Amino acid sequence: MRNPFRPLMGEAVFAVQHGSWRDDYRKQVAELHSPKRHSHVAIAEVEGTIAGYVA
Repeated sequence: MRNPFRPLMGEAVFAVQHGSWRDDYRKQVAELHSPKRHSHVAIAEVEGTIAGYVA
């Protein structure tokens, strides 16, 4: 997965601000769906591949 912010920010700023973005996304996305908190995620799928999500 390619992060679209990297070329806009430059390598030095990106490394400090978002160097572990994959790990951050894994944690944050997993916490989005929480029916007990009335928080849900909808997934968009195109030909069997996840195209996006909204929470």
